[in-house]
Amino acid sequence: ESFTADLSGGSFLTVPVNHLWHWIFGDKLFFMPVWWAYSICLGLFFAAMPFSRYMHILTEVLWILLRNAGIQPRHPRKGVAEAEIYACSSCGLCLDACPMNVRKKNLKYSSVYFIRFLRRHNEKKINAIADKCLMCDKCHALCPVGVDAPALRRAQRATVNNSLPYDYSYLKAAGAGMARTEAAYETITANRRMILGSGCRTLVLSCPICYKIFKDEYALDGVEVLHYTQFIKRLADSGQLRLSAGDERIVYHDPCELGRGCGVYKEPREVLTQVGTLVKAAKEGDESVCCGGSLGSLTLDERDRAKITESSVANLMANAPRTIVTACPLCLKTFSESVGGTASGSVEDPVKVMDFAEMVARNTESS
Repeated sequence: ESFTADLSGGSFLTVPVNHLWHWIFGDKLFFMPVWWAYSICLGLFFAAMPFSRYMHILTEVLWILLRNAGIQPRHPRKGVAEAEIYACSSCGLCLDACPMNVRKKNLKYSSVYFIRFLRRHNEKKINAIADKCLMCDKCHALCPVGVDAPALRRAQRATVNNSLPYDYSYLKAAGAGMARTEAAYETITANRRMILGSGCRTLVLSCPICYKIFKDEYALDGVEVLHYTQFIKRLADSGQLRLSAGDERIVYHDPCELGRGCGVYKEPREVLTQVGTLVKAAKEGDESVCCGGSLGSLTLDERDRAKITESSVANLMANAPRTIVTACPLCLKTFSESVGGTASGSVEDPVKVMDFAEMVARNTESS
């Protein structure tokens, strides 16, 4: 650009650099040959762009517009999905985000490689990577342009079953893995009829996956859908539930579906600060580490899951809590089996794993 400033006029940066070339090399710098060489290189770059990572320069804008318009892909390599997979810049943030990468052999299952193989139409590797994912959604939450790799993986799992005699896709809830079959619709219809027929105005759920499905997939007109952490927070705020302060050091684990899936972060913490001393995990919120027990993976073995759980527990123990609290029955089961009462390494003073409601119940004033 600085060389061609003699021909095009340049800018605030290229003109001074152009003058520097003159001062060092003199006036005979062969600007026209350099301009032609530069133009040819630029043309070759644009021709090669669709086959390189730099395609994201053009497709990011298109994908962001489509995403903000609420248009989501239903096939991993057709229509909107094309814009999404080429919007990936291969920056590698998902490599650090993926909980499976606690074991280096699992790096190849990260979202960046999944998208790379989608571009290359490598069916064998695409299917293997799609099935391995825990669907914790952390890569999606941390992606600078919002590439929803878990949704692409679910779409890919559905295409594997495209020979089935019905429209086979997945509900939005990551990890639920519930196909849109006639039986699934019958279940939803029956549940909806039962809930609406009960005359209730509030539906409270303890399972984050169920909460997300009822919230996103059920048309429950006139019924408010709440996770139990939100409901308990409401009771405490209204004075219907009186909490007593304790001095126990507590760390809260954000379940994937409740946090990254539904954006519920502050309500559990606001309650827990009233019943104990809430300490921070090393990574929490959008960066919270999956417990490892997710139902999302179809092929991840127990040794890999155990390593992920171990990493998650280490993340939670960063500030020496005495109790790990979570708000998901699956996370509770996974941590309870892993910690086994001795996460701190002390049999005499073991770290406890408790459900959110259990911790609240222990610190509730009697009326």
